[in-house]
Amino acid sequence: MDDVNLRTAQISPFLSAQRTASDLNVAILKLGNNQIKAEGEAALQLIQALPQAVGNVGNTINIAV
Repeated sequence: MDDVNLRTAQISPFLSAQRTASDLNVAILKLGNNQIKAEGEAALQLIQALPQAVGNVGNTINIAV
């Protein structure tokens, strides 16, 4: 085996492992983003399910002089 083939044989497993790690990182990020999206949608649904206020909403302060 000449030097070029030997170097290629040594680097190839490293590049393969690096590619696999990169693919896993992408998959993990996608799953994380999907989870964040699902939690945001669930929170929005909970907020929208709250009864809506009718009339004036606020604090009344009585001041006697």
